[in-house]
Amino acid sequence: MSRIPAAPAEAEAQLRAVAELATKVAEELPGQVAALAALVEATLRGGDKLLFCGNGGSAAEAQHLA
Repeated sequence: MSRIPAAPAEAEAQLRAVAELATKVAEELPGQVAALAALVEATLRGGDKLLFCGNGGSAAEAQHLA
């Protein structure tokens, strides 16, 4: 279970970490992200479906994706 940050400084540190990761993904993986988006679009437009699954926390992530 996630915990609530104890102080604004901790929240800021966590947000900066997320921003750093997003920047890294934007710099290193734009082609892969675009290819995945195209595959998802083609799958759904073709009448097929996507399945997401997980166990515990991964199940919650899968539910959010769906």
